[in-house]
Amino acid sequence: MEKKRITVLPHQFNNNDYFLLKFIYDENLVSIARSLGCRWVVSEQGWAIYKSRENLKALIRAFSDISIFDTSKIGIIDAEEDYGDRITAVPEAYSQLLIRKGYSEETVQVYKSLFREFIHHFKDRKLKDLKHEDLVSYIEKQVGSKKISSKSEKQLIDAINFYYTGLMKQDALRYPLVKRDKSGPSKRKVSRKDLVRMLEVTPNVKHKAIMSLLYASDLQRTQLVELSKEDVNLEKMTIHTKGGEEKKPVTLKLDEDSGKLLDQYLEVYKPQKWLFEGAKGDKYSKSSILSVIRRASYKAGLDEKIPKTKREPENETNWGS
Repeated sequence: MEKKRITVLPHQFNNNDYFLLKFIYDENLVSIARSLGCRWVVSEQGWAIYKSRENLKALIRAFSDISIFDTSKIGIIDAEEDYGDRITAVPEAYSQLLIRKGYSEETVQVYKSLFREFIHHFKDRKLKDLKHEDLVSYIEKQVGSKKISSKSEKQLIDAINFYYTGLMKQDALRYPLVKRDKSGPSKRKVSRKDLVRMLEVTPNVKHKAIMSLLYASDLQRTQLVELSKEDVNLEKMTIHTKGGEEKKPVTLKLDEDSGKLLDQYLEVYKPQKWLFEGAKGDKYSKSSILSVIRRASYKAGLDEKIPKTKREPENETNWGS
């Protein structure tokens, strides 16, 4: 697997210093960033974490093996040499068992990164001697101090359990996953008036078409990126979705406004295969769609959808998710 580059930049908010991580979207790198307590900064399109020596060490432990971790922008030429200390090694048997069990290379890297941080936390103790309460205390600390998401919490528990059940042949850790309140509802309803304001501040016709189609059809981003050019029939004003997991194919009716925007977009961009394509003709990504929505929402002044503070590390907006 080719290593992706992560660039670390300085970032400030409210007179506090942060490390800002920027990288091409990768779901596994995002999972690791979240597990460390990083927060997404919409305006900077990067992941922020408080600047401290300990946080830098944690970032190095998490990312040095699986990425090109570039700290030159924060004045550190060789971060691993200067701050890496002795990178905790994950038992080879742990990695090999993940591979034998058929886990993808990306999942192996995520589990190893999470488990490496776990080992480091208990570096002065033997893992086999840890008690159930030690493991629960560790997870509670990650949840409480780093404010990790429920998804990241589950990944962390799974990574730890894999060691104890797979290698140590012990019972799995029974840790209750608590559904924590988010900063807003999981899927925020956008009114027609809000949509009009978002379209008015968006000059790009592709972005207009994407937002209008999401609103009119109630499609999810996952479904939208899977649409091909042939799925659209502007004469009949319909879109045929192929469906997804546990979802049947459906034919959706377009309204007049979204149909017009879609027609304008097709005339200007002339996609070859996918309805919405990236610069190289590949499928448009879900993260790009999310960025389009966030940018338009902020410019339209919809403060309930995007926080007023442009540079504050913030949670994701899930419209179209």
